[in-house]
Amino acid sequence: MQNTPANSQVCQEPRRSSKRHRRAKRPSDKHTCLHGANGFLKKSFSPVIGQNLAILGGSKEIEKEYFISLAHFTALHDITMPSVEGSYPMNIARSFSVVKDEFAKKDTGLGILILKDENRKACIATFKTCDTGMNLFYIAVKPLARLLQNPRKKRQAQLLLSVFAYLYQVAGMPDYHNGYVGSNYEAIYENYEYYCRDIDESDSRTFISWNMNMQYFGRKTFKSIRHPYHLQQFENRLKRFIPLNNADKDLLKVSRLLFDLYKNYPSRRIFDNVHYRFLEPDEERHILPDDYISFFWDSDSFVYEELMEYINGDFQEIACTEEPIALQYFDTPQGAIKHDLAFEDAFFECLHHLADLLEII
Repeated sequence: MQNTPANSQVCQEPRRSSKRHRRAKRPSDKHTCLHGANGFLKKSFSPVIGQNLAILGGSKEIEKEYFISLAHFTALHDITMPSVEGSYPMNIARSFSVVKDEFAKKDTGLGILILKDENRKACIATFKTCDTGMNLFYIAVKPLARLLQNPRKKRQAQLLLSVFAYLYQVAGMPDYHNGYVGSNYEAIYENYEYYCRDIDESDSRTFISWNMNMQYFGRKTFKSIRHPYHLQQFENRLKRFIPLNNADKDLLKVSRLLFDLYKNYPSRRIFDNVHYRFLEPDEERHILPDDYISFFWDSDSFVYEELMEYINGDFQEIACTEEPIALQYFDTPQGAIKHDLAFEDAFFECLHHLADLLEII
């Protein structure tokens, strides 16, 4: 995955680097747990058809639950109920294969599986994945830190501070100091320490200065971002903000969009619809949401290029990305198709706008 400052701090598909880089410390396979954002790691699902049918067990109760959900599913999607002849578990496998093929012909963009979880033994469910486009949703903190140091930019700084407070306090975007991005910054720092004798003295001084600024101003800025007052003042700052130029207009626009999300989904976190190891349970490593959704420091320094190289090098070795998924269960009759990813779609779109804005503000 790649972030290109010429275009946006968010975006770009992953690329394979032709350049081999030395890495003093690779990011750990176990990613740091953050401030409640990783609640999705506790959710346990077992999509069994196509994986391991035996996991369903052998109970008649399982057959009963499955065929009830099958009836509800075929009724909603106007599919003929298939034959249920045969003994368990082949009757389940055969009937599911038939409805899966018929469902695919309808081209709904939905997936279908038989789900086993804490509350259901064998229930048909459909799912829709929020396509993140293999993008990095990284939001730079340095532009806000710079605005906060400029008395002439107080209005912009205060409004942007409320935006960041929402992203961190409510939506759950991780602070880069302790998360996956932070582990890559740490690896870069250790690499510079290890190879300090091979680095030009002026380059070394430049890096040390950059790191000191990132650590000091980053932590200072996050102290403000974490304060509840700035979230409480979000609406008041929006009402009082009068744009004076195009950048102000863009700031007001994206701030309104994010405030609308906050009002419509006051406690919604971006990780709420992530179900860990849901589609590819057998893969050893997955790219987690807090790997590709995060604050980071800047996109206008040479360290940014190294950060992207580290992340590209790590991600190109991982086949699976955990993305938000909306599920519809058929253990009860369903009156309509419901796969609500409106929050996630709007949230990621807002991050694109915000990242573009931070390039010019």
